[in-house]
Amino acid sequence: MGNFKKSLYPIFLLLFTLIIVCSCQKNEVKLLYLGHSAVFLEFNEKVTVHCDYGNKNAYLSWGWDSPIYDAGMPGPDLLCYSHFHDDHFDENRAEIYDAIRITGLVDTCYKKLKIKGLSSSEKDISRYDNHSYLFSIRDIKVLHLGDCQADIMMINDPAHAWVLEQRYPKHCDILIMPIEGTRQYIPQAVKMVQLLEPKVLLPTHFWSEEYKNEFIDEIIRIYKQNEKKLQVINSDDPEYTYIKQDDKNGLLLLDLKPAARNK
Repeated sequence: MGNFKKSLYPIFLLLFTLIIVCSCQKNEVKLLYLGHSAVFLEFNEKVTVHCDYGNKNAYLSWGWDSPIYDAGMPGPDLLCYSHFHDDHFDENRAEIYDAIRITGLVDTCYKKLKIKGLSSSEKDISRYDNHSYLFSIRDIKVLHLGDCQADIMMINDPAHAWVLEQRYPKHCDILIMPIEGTRQYIPQAVKMVQLLEPKVLLPTHFWSEEYKNEFIDEIIRIYKQNEKKLQVINSDDPEYTYIKQDDKNGLLLLDLKPAARNK
């Protein structure tokens, strides 16, 4: 019996070591908001993704002011684009990086990061002209909706709300979502957040600070009315680090000030 116990000792030691190693591994996402829909994501300090790195101020001549700041160097491992409008894609900015480009429908993996493309609609729900992306690593999920403004604007239609509920995962860790487009849709954007119930929300794709603040005021009002927990982080810093162990009930809304990436 004594020899049997001794023979099991190395196995127990190995299992204990594995548990310690796994518990010490990082399980976090560092998010840097560069403006508009452009977000630089770093997963567990191993994989970097840059989403929708468009022109530095695509439609300023139209009176729409939504700058995208410099992503700097070193570049990301992956460049991800929802579609090819100027405010989401800029070839001159893209070509300086030796990165894998991802567009359209994909279901793939880079290192330990899973990337899944989801068809969505910018102009009209009768066609797919935008792609949203779900990034997963370990048990962290980040959903970048790109510019699915048509889908959001049609959320009051029960049939389309059902489609959205089937398409997108609920309770993701971070939801990166447009709140304005060629038209304004604050009530529908709030409903989209309520439908998907993320843990953290970063509102993007707006043309003025005033409009963003209107959205924040409205989501605060609705959540208070429905007695749902909501915390808003107002920060002059463009960065936020989400750590999985920090999960709390309710919604955390990030009001970050976009800025250039300094590395």
